[in-house]
Amino acid sequence: HFQYNGLLLGILLLSLSYITQAAINQVFVYDIVGAILFAFLLGMKHLYLPLGPLYFVYLLRHYCFVRNIHNSGDAISSSHGNKQRRQCLHIQFSPLRFITLASVTLIMLCIPYIPFFIFTKSPLEQMKQILSRLFPFSRGLVHDYWAGNVWALYLFSSKCLRFLIHRGYMPDMLSKAVLSEDGLPEVTPAVCAVLSVASLVPALLCAFKVGARSLQKPAQSPFFFIHATAYCSLCF
Repeated sequence: HFQYNGLLLGILLLSLSYITQAAINQVFVYDIVGAILFAFLLGMKHLYLPLGPLYFVYLLRHYCFVRNIHNSGDAISSSHGNKQRRQCLHIQFSPLRFITLASVTLIMLCIPYIPFFIFTKSPLEQMKQILSRLFPFSRGLVHDYWAGNVWALYLFSSKCLRFLIHRGYMPDMLSKAVLSEDGLPEVTPAVCAVLSVASLVPALLCAFKVGARSLQKPAQSPFFFIHATAYCSLCF
């Protein structure tokens, strides 16, 4: 199990390496390679899904928009007295690049599910089974107490408060107003999803701005994507 996770982490690092090299060297084909590797990683383990919005926003701004430099009609004088045309930078959306990025990503995401549509009699039932196993909300926020996220701390605090309530160490007004006999209120999957997505918003806004700024000033923030990936990994 842990060897498999080590393999997945290596694929993630390889994807991050290509995305970073694309920002440093402005070789935009590396963005495509990074997206393919991430889609392959997502097919191997869906727990990397929280990084999907970050990849989408950053690559949409960094890869799907192109720089066009052309000379304007105004002339400026150089230090040698020669007149040169003023260069203007325009950033335009490229439908071709967007279709290319979307195509390679969707193809890589669909490949693992092809056998279920070819070799099974009821592919829709199989897909329902897959989705129910990919997102087992009935198990709760954590499968056990080893989960290294904020919800593990939440459940630990709930157990401590439940112990204090049963021993009578908590004031009655506080325990009745805020707590229940089982401790802290149970968090539903919808609330968990909303809080998780809200925590991603700062990174997504920064990814959009950095992706645009890197088109104007290449390699200005080459390691931003690595930092943003670490932040988004801690949001779930």
